[in-house]
Amino acid sequence: MLARDRTQAGRTMRLLLPLLLHVGALGSDHIRGPEEVSGMERSSLTVWCHYDPNWETYRKWWCRGAARDSCKILVQTTESEWKMRKGRVSIVDSQRSHVFIVTMEELRPDDADVYWCGIARTGVDFAFPVKVTIRSAFATITTATTTTITTTVFTAPVTPEGTTGSPTVSSHHFVDR
Repeated sequence: MLARDRTQAGRTMRLLLPLLLHVGALGSDHIRGPEEVSGMERSSLTVWCHYDPNWETYRKWWCRGAARDSCKILVQTTESEWKMRKGRVSIVDSQRSHVFIVTMEELRPDDADVYWCGIARTGVDFAFPVKVTIRSAFATITTATTTTITTTVFTAPVTPEGTTGSPTVSSHHFVDR
């Protein structure tokens, strides 16, 4: 490569770099959501993904996977259907409010992962990552049983000619708590 070509390539990169950084940040500029949500095992959780005006008629999606470009879309709206359900996941696009709502039901421990709120568009989709954690529905409960033993003994002296005084009485009590 000639020195002049290298200089031209350097100039081109300097001009393109801010544009590439802007394109990479588009998702967070036009769509927002919680960074992290948590749900209890066997229950459901809801995520509200807010978007800017003018994106009402675009398809909205919810996908799973740490890498945005390879995540698996679990559910999405269409141009004509603003409410969709697939398995345990549903999505509703409230276009007037500029928010779409994703609900995951019957949560399982293996549902914990990174998910994405997204808007499909020509070029790179807008997307926002959401970390989902699942809390166990089972709490460990430790119980202890206490046993109290009470012994009471009454005695009276015995003489060879016979018994004088009170008879001997013994009692034992067991109490479980």
